[in-house]
Amino acid sequence: MPAEQVVTRLREGDAREEAVLAGEFDAAGDSVTADQLELLRVAAAHGRHVRIAVAADRGRIDERTVRVLSVDGGRIRLLDVTRDAEIVLAVHRLIRVDPA
Repeated sequence: MPAEQVVTRLREGDAREEAVLAGEFDAAGDSVTADQLELLRVAAAHGRHVRIAVAADRGRIDERTVRVLSVDGGRIRLLDVTRDAEIVLAVHRLIRVDPA
């Protein structure tokens, strides 16, 4: 592959990360989208905070501002910045993910 194509693809990837971190994705629906999962992965890679809504017990919805530590195997390791506590969540418990 020519160097120009490599550089173009790298720049496209950087632009996509910037767009995701800015919240420029389709977040419609009742479940976490692929774009929102990408936001979690990009936030983890860049040490950025995100705002999440989580399905809690008895139908409650908890909202938290977190720093994403890792996304792997259907689980997300997070640092709750308000409580200064590390938590691990299953992806299916996420209702919404937004840039903080």
